[in-house]
Amino acid sequence: MTKSNPPRRSDNSANVALLQEVWRKAYQLSSPLVLDFASPGEANSMRTKLYNAVRNVKNFPAEYPDLVEPVQNIEIVREEQNPGSLILRRKELSPPMLKLRQILASKGVKVEDASLQGTPKSRELSASIERLMTQAQTTPPEEVPKPELRAPQSTPHTVGHNPFFRREQQ
Repeated sequence: MTKSNPPRRSDNSANVALLQEVWRKAYQLSSPLVLDFASPGEANSMRTKLYNAVRNVKNFPAEYPDLVEPVQNIEIVREEQNPGSLILRRKELSPPMLKLRQILASKGVKVEDASLQGTPKSRELSASIERLMTQAQTTPPEEVPKPELRAPQSTPHTVGHNPFFRREQQ
């Protein structure tokens, strides 16, 4: 059984562009982005719109390189104290993940934030680029040999002579 491509949603409207920009901004922030709405219904509606605005990103990631990381790393949750609010935050800022960091820190285990960013493939590519840059800085550039200048060899020229075809002279 073959899996067909999912249908493409229209993302040419200004509303979708605005919603996608919310994902980008939430990803750039180091603290959660809180959106307050008048009612829980409005918050639910906006949550659905936010996820629908990035559906193409999930199905066609190569076409949205600037949105892949935000979509993979941001979660949208409802605030318990205020059901009319939405919280957009990096997944590592969720209460369970913050608690896990505290537990690890109390045991002397430190996790670098940079090692958690991106996908395994993007982390691998970043590490590879960093290794190449380090190697380029420490390795002196090779001297390129200068071409040797010499006079062209003369060949007898006759009418109808093809310079690319050489026949042994008898």
